[in-house]
Amino acid sequence: MALFRYEAVDSKGRVLRGVMNARSESEVADNLTSKGYGVRFIQSTNPRQTSSSHQASAASQSRRTAPTSVPISVRSVVPLASLAAFFRQLSILLKSGISVHQALSDIIATSRQRKLKAALPVMRDSVQAGNSLSSAMAAYPGIFPAWTTACVWAGELSGKLDIALEQVADDLEREAKDARFGSIWWIITKLTILLAVTFLPLFDLSKVITPAIGANQLDPVVDILIPTLYRLIKWLIVAGFFGVAFLGWTEIKRIPALRSALDTVLLCVPVWGKLHKYRSLNRFLRSMDMMYAAGIPPTTAWDAASLTAPNNAVAQKLKQSASAGGSTESASNRFAAAGLFDSDDIGMAAAGERSGRLPDAFAQLARTYNDRAAAQKSMGRIWSTSAFISFQIAISGLLIIIMTYSYFKSIFGIAGGI
Repeated sequence: MALFRYEAVDSKGRVLRGVMNARSESEVADNLTSKGYGVRFIQSTNPRQTSSSHQASAASQSRRTAPTSVPISVRSVVPLASLAAFFRQLSILLKSGISVHQALSDIIATSRQRKLKAALPVMRDSVQAGNSLSSAMAAYPGIFPAWTTACVWAGELSGKLDIALEQVADDLEREAKDARFGSIWWIITKLTILLAVTFLPLFDLSKVITPAIGANQLDPVVDILIPTLYRLIKWLIVAGFFGVAFLGWTEIKRIPALRSALDTVLLCVPVWGKLHKYRSLNRFLRSMDMMYAAGIPPTTAWDAASLTAPNNAVAQKLKQSASAGGSTESASNRFAAAGLFDSDDIGMAAAGERSGRLPDAFAQLARTYNDRAAAQKSMGRIWSTSAFISFQIAISGLLIIIMTYSYFKSIFGIAGGI
């Protein structure tokens, strides 16, 4: 028999802590479950068993929670601003000492987003039954991208859930701001394409000039208006196909396999590829800093942090580097195996290991990648603005060329027939 500390939650979401005399951790869990409690944590009070018990518990939690393959992060069906507000509210409530279960109940009462409001009661009941918040979120991958769930998992492992939620809110708010900026140019570009395709027949002056000059008795309705309307309707159908394609693309991108392939291609795009890579590595390094500082075993920390990268291709490489390295591989060697970090960054990680200050090294690298991402973002906006202006000029020039060519074609054609 041994003495075990435990932490459990009752049916009302209240946390219960205490000690119990039992033969094993499983017996403690069975006793608590039979009384209607959800088990959160069990640890032996024997100093000689504490370390091994803690590592075994963490490893067990990692096996239960970590997916065998890397889950794919897809864009949430909930607007980014609404999702950011959810994480912000949850962080504030937890910082004030309110339990996760009660915080979810409070948010349900104020939420106005339909899909999120429908999922929250189920999540609340799951947490009340003793499951973690990250497990409850994982049941809704369409609402909570995999990287947000992984960030919450990392916060739970490190005991800094409120901080992790705040960081997720910051990232989502920044992403929402960038999306609003980009959507302005993208909407104008799509409208330009649709309008150009729809009204393209009007720029073909040969269809108007030839009947007007060649006919002995011109009937404006029969000779000009009706043929023009016919051509407009024909091209309007083509424009409709473009419109459906634009709308469908938003949904198609949520297919996991396609999203993963797009993220792989995105890393090869100049400027924007580096921006997404640097942001993903910044997110990964912040999670590593948080968990290493909390004493989480390296393998568990890497498993959780690798999933926090928003770009799926980056997350896959980080996960594969851990699988290839094994549990005894150093952080610097895993950095090198991932193929994502510069040699200076690998050296920084190695210096942190030699000095015993690896969390500080992670924090410094996170700041470095945040600065790099900011620089790429500024450059990307310049490129985007230039590309947008060039596209508008190209479309306008194409229409002018069509108009001019059709005009002179009609004039010279009629002149040649005289």
